Amino acid sequence: MKSNSYSLFPRILSVLLCLAILLISIPETVLAEAGELLSGSGAFETSDSGLEPSSEPAYVLGEALWERSYNSKTFRLSDGSFTLADYTHPVHFKDETDAWTDYDNTLLPVEGGYRNTASDVFFIFPESLSEDPV
Repeated sequence: MKSNSYSLFPRILSVLLCLAILLISIPETVLAEAGELLSGSGAFETSDSGLEPSSEPAYVLGEALWERSYNSKTFRLSDGSFTLADYTHPVHFKDETDAWTDYDNTLLPVEGGYRNTASDVFFIFPESLSEDPV
């Protein structure tokens, strides 16, 4: 007689996979907020009497340039922490010194038209769009 353990294993596995898919589909911001609510953590600063909630909100002091990637920026906050801005598209490119540099699509005048300022790909636009391209 066959054991039911073979028919039970695929059912348990399918339930676990369904739960994993549901967990992955939840946006990260929802999970982060839920974690903060459940742990009761917030912005705290150290004082003589222990940990107390911070009375003033943290503000950005500047970007941590060494933490850049092609699609993220990391900022140092006034309370000593860091925050990451993660973009769905590239915001930096590697320049000739192999450093991550911001894209700058400001148009600069050049002979016969305009070109973008800083990018890994340069475009040249004519002065007037009504002219026939040569």
